[in-house]
Order: sequence, then structure tokens, then C-alpha cells
Amino acid sequence: MKGEQAEWDIREVSVIPMKEDERMVILYATIVLDGKPMETGNMFFDTFKKREEGWKLVRSYIETGVSVGGTDLKNDL
Repeated sequence: MKGEQAEWDIREVSVIPMKEDERMVILYATIVLDGKPMETGNMFFDTFKKREEGWKLVRSYIETGVSVGGTDLKNDL
């Protein structure tokens, strides 16, 4: 995308409490090119744990090529 008018569109889908000191954050990210979002994007499933120094990422899973049109997410995004 170098040299193009591209930007990221990142949306919070959900924050899920796992344990008292752990949260899973689900994000959807896609590239917007010339004002139009791509047909697919990436879903990030990131788990954070609270430590003395603050929240730290402990696990991450990424699903690529997710089409919002084919999921229930289209209502929220």
C-alpha cells in the first residue's frame, strides 16, 4: 500500500472478561483505500493479563480474510 492513500479502520468488537485479571479483546481491522474499505479484513483475538506494571498481552490469535458481509458482525461494524 506504499504510495497509496490508505489507512486502517480498526473497530472494537468485544471485550470479554476471562478471569478477574484477564480480558480478551476482539478487534476487526481492514484497510480503507481511496475512501472505500476492502471487502475483507482481519480479526484479532488478544488476551491481556493485569500485572503489577499494567495490562500485558499474553496471547494473540489473528484470523485473516474475514468478510464482514458473511458474519453477524455487519450489524455492529
